[in-house]
Amino acid sequence: MGRTILASLVVLALAACSTEAALSPSASASAPPSPSASAAPSMAPSVEPSMPPSEEPSSTPAAMPEGHPAAGLALVQFPEEGSPDSHIFVVEEDGALRQVTSATTATWPSWSPDGTKIAFNPAKVGADVMYGVFVINADGTGERYIGEGVNPQWSPDGTKILFHEQDDVTADPWSIYVADAATGEITELATGFDETWLWDGRVAFHQMTEDVEGTPPGSLTDVLYVTELGGEPQMVGLETEMFWSPDGTWLLEVRDGVVSLATPNAPGSRELIEGFAPVWSPDSTRFVVAYDFDENASPLIAVMNTDGEELWSGAIGTDAKWSADGTRIAVEAGYPDQMVHVLDAATGEILWEDEGTDPAWMP
Repeated sequence: MGRTILASLVVLALAACSTEAALSPSASASAPPSPSASAAPSMAPSVEPSMPPSEEPSSTPAAMPEGHPAAGLALVQFPEEGSPDSHIFVVEEDGALRQVTSATTATWPSWSPDGTKIAFNPAKVGADVMYGVFVINADGTGERYIGEGVNPQWSPDGTKILFHEQDDVTADPWSIYVADAATGEITELATGFDETWLWDGRVAFHQMTEDVEGTPPGSLTDVLYVTELGGEPQMVGLETEMFWSPDGTWLLEVRDGVVSLATPNAPGSRELIEGFAPVWSPDSTRFVVAYDFDENASPLIAVMNTDGEELWSGAIGTDAKWSADGTRIAVEAGYPDQMVHVLDAATGEILWEDEGTDPAWMP
């Protein structure tokens, strides 16, 4: 039975508090529609998939590894009751929590691709104090300041860190920066928001752009751009979100509350489910997607494959992160307490939970 959700997350959250929903994701995908403004991005991104769709990887999930189910997971906790200081902890092989940060309060951990360092933001205290980007060794040594900004993300090769700076006072457009991880040299990339690395080292970001062709004069349009470092941004979509698979073979598009599957450089897309916030598995064969809210306004999530088949549904969580081997998914669960859950990626079963936020798996 198809799920019906509202396109706006705010409206959905309000509706969830007053209305019970009994919805489930579609069991199979519809046939690919002909290209249209609602089914395909306005402009196809100029990218080459790393493997043709005829050579898809196996969708058989990897076997669950031995050992503790949360080993290698970083998360943020408040170690002292009543203290505003939060710190990053890493789950050890035996399940013990090891504190990594101590000198600087910490949020939003981001592992380097080789697993030796963690980039993070300190907790923001007061209206006049801006976030900063820091890097620390995984053993807790060598903490250093990179620059002012939020949401640090390592490049696929581990040589650079992407982040943005926002001004809460003036509401000026966010400036997106790239820092050299070794030297700390910072280069401004663009103004925009929701920046992310692509698999090939380019950066995708959104920008509110005025007077886009085909829109009313003087209007602002949410435009998705892709750019090489130092290159000219290329417009690839209007009023839509795109999520490239880790291998570059697929695109998940989210438009008007509908998640569709497309192939780069190919026309048209195939609607899979009404939902939002999809997150690809490392092997590009599955994705987590939020499809509804429960009675506590907590997002309900499902895992689907690229054929549009639901593998499981009904768990709650946000900020989904796949383990490197694709066997586990870490999520935040905010009700009744702020918790981190580790789910079995094959079943949705909770394997481990603890107080915390901002989960991030070691590569």
